[in-house]
Amino acid sequence: MSRRLATQKGSALLVSLLLIGLLSLLGIMAADNSNTEMTLAYNEVNHQSAFYVAEAGAQRAFIALNNLYTWRTGYNNQGFGDGSFSATLRDSLITPALNDTVIITARGEVKEALAEVELWTVPEYHYPFTYGLFAGAKITLDQNARTDSYASDSGTYAATVLNTEGSIGSNGAIVLGKNSDIGGDASTANGGTITIGVAAKVQGDTSTAEDSVELNIISDSEYVWAQTISNAPAGLSGSGYTYNAVTKALTTSNNANVILQTGVYYFSSIDLAQHANIVLAPGAKVMIYMDGDVTFGVNSTVNDGGLPTNLQMYSKNGSLKFYQQNSFYGMFYGPKSAIEWDQTTMVYGALVGSDVHIMQFGRFHYDRSLSRVRHGVTGRMLAVAWKQN
Repeated sequence: MSRRLATQKGSALLVSLLLIGLLSLLGIMAADNSNTEMTLAYNEVNHQSAFYVAEAGAQRAFIALNNLYTWRTGYNNQGFGDGSFSATLRDSLITPALNDTVIITARGEVKEALAEVELWTVPEYHYPFTYGLFAGAKITLDQNARTDSYASDSGTYAATVLNTEGSIGSNGAIVLGKNSDIGGDASTANGGTITIGVAAKVQGDTSTAEDSVELNIISDSEYVWAQTISNAPAGLSGSGYTYNAVTKALTTSNNANVILQTGVYYFSSIDLAQHANIVLAPGAKVMIYMDGDVTFGVNSTVNDGGLPTNLQMYSKNGSLKFYQQNSFYGMFYGPKSAIEWDQTTMVYGALVGSDVHIMQFGRFHYDRSLSRVRHGVTGRMLAVAWKQN
């Protein structure tokens, strides 16, 4: 009996030891799992922190780039919170396919955890011809004057004309005479005025609370550049015209024809006599820079029937004057220019001036494709995409 009890006591001790060992093993495993989870959580926290540090580095580089468009210095191990970031910038000088895109790559590090992000940026461009007609001070349409729009990149005027999107705008005032008709919106900057005459119509919306439009987008240095590389007189041909190499003035006699090849031209002034024509050579794309008056005599034409996108005119000073029965297909940008045309003149394209005056029964046809034309950058960069590497 005592031997059986001793044997049972020995078995109970063995079972107890086994249970203790099993419980210890389970405790060790639980502690190990807990440590692993704590380590993973710790690493995740650090990785998230590194990501936010990298994002902060990208944003700081983006701000610096906006402060100076040509900034490419970047940052190296810049302290931030519990970590640090580095940032590099890559543009077309390094990767030609980027064109005008600048890529900011920022790397964040927090307690040996690493994260990297990319921020893609592009320049903010000026789009000078988002309105058909725009004036820094005032637009006046006399009685029965009209605007509409068409799309030269989609077909002819007759095939694409709409009594919409022929919009006009001003930083100052708009005055619409009796029976005038705006085939689009009429908008002024905050504080501007719109006066609508008897039976005059605005087919779209009217607003006097828009942001003012910055018109001084072309620098003096750009005009100097144009004068330096001007294709005149080499790119000029035809008959009945005179180009003064000293004054840079272009004048014509009656019935003259001036043919322009592709290129940039600089003229101090342009004076077309009656029945004179400026013609673009087949397929030519022409940019003309001015520093004086532009006058188109009776029955003269400019790029008649051509694509307005192929003729861009930029004026530093002076006026733009159309007389009777002119035909003009192009873009004109002159923030200091008074623009005026007679009742029988037809303008296809877009015009920007200080004052714009369409006389009675005048017609203006905005080319909607010109809304995509851009000229020069504002100096700001826009963030268009980002990703985590």
